[in-house]
Amino acid sequence: MQQPIKPLSQSQLQQFAQTLDISYQLQQNLTAKQCQQYQLDSRCFSATINLTPQQNLNHQDWAIYFSHIRPITQVLNDDFIIERIQGDLHRIKPTSSFVGFNHGQTEQISFIAELWQLSESDIMPNYYMTADQLTAELILSTQLQAESVTGMELKPYIVAFDDYQKQYQRSPDDLHPQLTAEYLFSQNQRSSLSKQAGLQAIIPTPASIEWLATEPLNLQSGIKIVSAKDFDISFIQPALARLQQLGVATQPQGVPLSFVKQAELHHGAYQLKIAPNGITILSSDEQGISYGLASLTSLLVPQTLTVNSANISDQPHYLYRGMHLDVARNFHNKATVFTLLDQMAALKLNKLHLHMADDEGWRLQIDGLAELTEIGSKRCHDLAENSCLLPQLGSGPQSNPEIDGFYSQQDYIDILQYAAARHIDILPSMDMPGHSRAAVKAMEARSRQLTAQGDEVGAAQYLLSESDDTTQYLSIQNYSDNTINVCLESSYVFIDKVINEIAKLHQQAGVPLTQYHIGADETAGAWLDSPACHQFIENNDFGVTDTSQLGAYFIERISQILNDKGIMVAGWSDGMSHTRLANMPLKYKAMFGKISLLVAIKWCTNRLTKVGRRYCQYLKYFT
Repeated sequence: MQQPIKPLSQSQLQQFAQTLDISYQLQQNLTAKQCQQYQLDSRCFSATINLTPQQNLNHQDWAIYFSHIRPITQVLNDDFIIERIQGDLHRIKPTSSFVGFNHGQTEQISFIAELWQLSESDIMPNYYMTADQLTAELILSTQLQAESVTGMELKPYIVAFDDYQKQYQRSPDDLHPQLTAEYLFSQNQRSSLSKQAGLQAIIPTPASIEWLATEPLNLQSGIKIVSAKDFDISFIQPALARLQQLGVATQPQGVPLSFVKQAELHHGAYQLKIAPNGITILSSDEQGISYGLASLTSLLVPQTLTVNSANISDQPHYLYRGMHLDVARNFHNKATVFTLLDQMAALKLNKLHLHMADDEGWRLQIDGLAELTEIGSKRCHDLAENSCLLPQLGSGPQSNPEIDGFYSQQDYIDILQYAAARHIDILPSMDMPGHSRAAVKAMEARSRQLTAQGDEVGAAQYLLSESDDTTQYLSIQNYSDNTINVCLESSYVFIDKVINEIAKLHQQAGVPLTQYHIGADETAGAWLDSPACHQFIENNDFGVTDTSQLGAYFIERISQILNDKGIMVAGWSDGMSHTRLANMPLKYKAMFGKISLLVAIKWCTNRLTKVGRRYCQYLKYFT
């Protein structure tokens, strides 16, 4: 009689995971006709995950979890199944026909997935293995590595893409070349930019440059500010600091540098005059002086610390010169944000859209809602999501400080002040009502904790989801539970709380919150079977007659909440464009009832005037 197999121990699981060799191989991107054979539309691909164990394992109670950003729809091996959990998290489990792993014998799991696989960068790392009641163990062969000389990221678990026709082409008609390093180098060599003298390049290109036929000005002795009485030097200091980093410090014996008030110049405009006897920057404000210093820094030859003599005039072509940083999917710490802000200032960019909340993470500490960061800022293997969110994007089984984390209140205040000193506005963004899984799950965990403590009122206060909602939907990132229920009053209590707390941080930083980005995009079929929404539609005074209008209602209501606080709403166009203008705040109706969107866009592409800037501020709401 066969003896029953003992349950897998933690040490056995750990040893197996540490020695299991996994490789991922893209077989080919399939044609539309081939995809139809698998009941898929015109885009799909086949791939194989190879499992090569270094020891035997005859247990059935294990599972391997991994991130795969394209949904796997069919497994072509009877010994295994692959299930999608949420988002990109998938799970491999053995079937009853699987007899076990044998040392050195590779098990191939071939499958069909939706869309195309075109880049090795899409193949996520950090697979991990679990078994009943045991701690999840990372599979070491799927960890990222770094190239020894450059530090560039390496993914040794990927079988190299080396068949252009099968692995890079999307169809037989796809004529796009493979973007190898050699191809990109040759294309860059053909560019006129690569042939320009890099020592005279200012980015962005100024409105006018007049090079003077004189000897370059030598700045080895540094610079000496001889006139700056009309300006607040604290808002110019970061630009001076960057010049000093390249070797040009402020010295008593330095080349004379004058800052001259020129009131008739537009906001941010400047004139930079580099002459043999010194440097003069004319502007109406500190921003223009800083931009003039940025252009001076661009002209500096690091080896000789010289600049060519010139007369340069420039002013911002666009009011909004922005950068978008997504710290929700993968966190970047305060120091990294500081570095980005320095680079933005060097290129005269003035808006940082800081995306701090999405499905995969909530990254800002909110007073009174500790769960947002205690749970919503971390990803780990907790299927109940009581302590963290599910792993996504190859984050692995344990919370990882390199991709998890959040900004403390003081961190955010520091970022605001650092940006303001560089003439950069921070546009905070917490995506809602879709892309809100981190908030939804954090508030569900909060509700469970308070319910267990007998606090039913507190449990419902900030709840963003409805337990009786049976709607089945799937977002574009493959979540079925990532949308705030817009028919719950608790949702608006939550959002009002968040906005108030963010506004307080701006106030403490001395940088008022004037604009807030709500996201408002990609709400995929939510609320259809929500009892709260059915009841709301039957009894509302907002003109909402069916579920298709709920997304617009949410945006309109949040816009009014923000407007009442003196804050302008911003959002992605695919959500904002569905709003009913009559229900938007009065200033939006007044502005766009008199001027068409196309005219406004054309106005904003021209050089800015005082009146034009005002229109363009509101244009960002629509575009």
